[in-house]
Amino acid sequence: MDYALLVDRLGEQIREKRINRGLTQAQVAQLAGLTRQKVIAVEKGTLSVSMLAFARVLGALDCE
Repeated sequence: MDYALLVDRLGEQIREKRINRGLTQAQVAQLAGLTRQKVIAVEKGTLSVSMLAFARVLGALDCE
């Protein structure tokens, strides 16, 4: 299984969800308690980003 592809798709879906909710990366970062740079990395599907960061962004977007 290509884990990089899965993480990349997750990042894309997170970005779409953020845009659909009318939020900026800075707003999501503030809600998630992360830096804007970390939100950018999450949306890019960067493999070195922790699952906790992904979870915090998903929580900030009110996703389960």
